Amino acid sequence: MMDSEEVYRARLAECLAAAEATNLPQVRERHLTAARSWQTLLDTVLERKANVAALQGAQMRHHQKASTMSETEYEIADTAVDAIEDGTPVMKAFRQSTGRSQHDVVVKAGITEERLAEIEQGSTASADELARISNVLGTPADLLVDE
Repeated sequence: MMDSEEVYRARLAECLAAAEATNLPQVRERHLTAARSWQTLLDTVLERKANVAALQGAQMRHHQKASTMSETEYEIADTAVDAIEDGTPVMKAFRQSTGRSQHDVVVKAGITEERLAEIEQGSTASADELARISNVLGTPADLLVDE
């Protein structure tokens, strides 16, 4: 199956070939008008693909930065420290110190509320879950794990 870029390129080529093949000015103009429309659609698709690629690159760089940040480069909020000292599970303490609700975290991290509750109560998070929660909270992943 062809993607939209391939379809638009094919249609553009067809219109240009048809415009070149005709001797009638009005027909040529209709084909050229159609070709301009296909070119506009093609340009839009290419721009969107470039934007998606740039966004994915930025997310990758952010993820790499967050995952390589260590405790020595991150200032832990006093509220998180106090909560952890009072027995609150580490991930829950960090989430609460950022002012985020469980719902906010799960929506942005792409996990269920039930799963986040399990993780906050001591269930082991997968590396992927941990990375996504870390990115949402803006907290290094190694700090979110109970030792």
